[in-house]
Formats: sequence, C-alpha cells, structure tokens
Amino acid sequence: ISCEETRKEFGKNDLQTGLDVGIKSFATLSDGLKIENPRFFELEQKELAKARRRVERSKKEKKTKKDIDKRYKVVKRIHERIANKRADFSHKTSLSLLKQFGTIAVEDIDINALIKKRWCNKQILDAAWSRFLGNLTYKAEYAGRKLIRVNPAYTSQTCSKCGTRTLHKLKKRVFTCSHCKTSIDRDVNAANNILRIGLETLSLS
Repeated sequence: ISCEETRKEFGKNDLQTGLDVGIKSFATLSDGLKIENPRFFELEQKELAKARRRVERSKKEKKTKKDIDKRYKVVKRIHERIANKRADFSHKTSLSLLKQFGTIAVEDIDINALIKKRWCNKQILDAAWSRFLGNLTYKAEYAGRKLIRVNPAYTSQTCSKCGTRTLHKLKKRVFTCSHCKTSIDRDVNAANNILRIGLETLSLS
C-alpha cells in the first residue's frame, strides 16, 4: 500500500511567542501563559512500585514462571500507560501551540547534557522535552509555521526589559533586575528573551 502525503498548512497567522520549557511548569509563554506539567510518571510511581514489589515477592516465593510473567505484565502495562499519556500530551500541546501562533521561538537545549545532572534528570525525562520539541519541529514544517531555535545562554539571567544581566539562584522564582528594578516571573522573563533573540535571528536570515 502506498499513499502520497500532502502538507496541510494552517492559515496565515502573525502571532508570535517565545516558549521556555521547565519543570515546575511544563512550558511558559512570553505572554505569561503557563502550561501545567502533567508529571505522568510521578502520578503513577506508587502504583508502579507496588507492581514491582509483587514481581519481586513472586520470585522470592518461587512462584511459577506463568505467575511471575502475569505480574510482570502489570508493570509493563503501567509503563505503556505512562508512555501513551506522554505521547498524547506532546502531540496535542504542540499542535495547539502551532494553531495559535505563526512564529514560535524555543531554546536549543542540549537535553542529553541536562539529564546527566542527577538532581533533575528524572523530572526532565518525565516531562519528555525531547519528544515535545521534536513534535513541534516536524509539525511546524508540516503546517508552514516558523519555529526558531535560539541559544539558551543567559535567557533566564537577562532582563527582558533593559537587557541587564543579573545573576539569580535557580530556586528564586522571580527575576528582579539590578538596573531597572523590573520584577517579573523568572520563566516569563526567559520566554520574552527567547522571543526577542528568535526574532533577531529571523531578521538576519
């Protein structure tokens, strides 16, 4: 069986946004809108641990292979459920954003480097940024939208109003500029910087 796929471009849209992915919120847009982090693995973690304990108990009690396999299938089903929920969320969220905006700027994140950090690797893997950004990329091309990847350096440490760089600890959720005293949600500030850099990159290309 063969078929010819045609691009289904969305209508003209001049709306622009910068998008900052995160852990507390899955993503923050430059207009201040936040997309909640669904935390699929975290929600299923207790159920998954319980299913794994049942498998280990069966092995210790030297149950039949059939009984162990039956309990192991429960573990696999939970993993499949988590994966399916992540995939569904990623597809729907990326499609929704591309319907709303004609131009989207995102950080060009080295996710493989980030997940090597023990303090946040589980949360990053649960959020599945790589899948989401991959979906956003191919759907943007398919729909005729502009997706711009920008260097993530200092986007959360630079004032989106005056451009002054002010160092903040990661745990601090509000960015306060040391120069112009602007006080703004840290992720919204980053999203605005991402949009600005993205548009500058676009104008130079």
